[in-house]
Amino acid sequence: MTTPRLAIFLSILTAGCVAGHPVRDASSLPGPLPFAAVRAAPRAGENPILLLAGVSGRVRIDGQCVTIAQASGGLPVLPLFYDGTTVGRDAEGYFLRDGQTGAVFRDGDSFHGGGGTMPITVLDHRGNTRRGVPPECRARADRENVLSINPGMSHLPG
Repeated sequence: MTTPRLAIFLSILTAGCVAGHPVRDASSLPGPLPFAAVRAAPRAGENPILLLAGVSGRVRIDGQCVTIAQASGGLPVLPLFYDGTTVGRDAEGYFLRDGQTGAVFRDGDSFHGGGGTMPITVLDHRGNTRRGVPPECRARADRENVLSINPGMSHLPG
């Protein structure tokens, strides 16, 4: 490689390494990641049902679970995301990535979007989620409701 080409290559490589965006998704990293309830992909020919209320809160991500702290207080709520939402880890820690917008949310980030509250029993119906909710996640959250969050989450200031 000639010196100018090498310099350009190293500049691009360095810029990619110091960018403030996650560098990898969950599937490319070793080790367990926090659980997030994600709806199973709709079957061919089916359209997902989206709730139309406005929802907001603060994303909470610890080593075991993704939950939502609501402004009204009380216990955190388990979120139910649509297919495409992922949990990952990079040099800055855990993150949640919206499958539609690509927006990245870290522990403590505030968001708003569409969705609504549903009875927690929706998590028990076979085929609604990609995998079952771990008992430790159920134990730390509201035991009656989940917060269904549509694709398209946006950051709120503060």
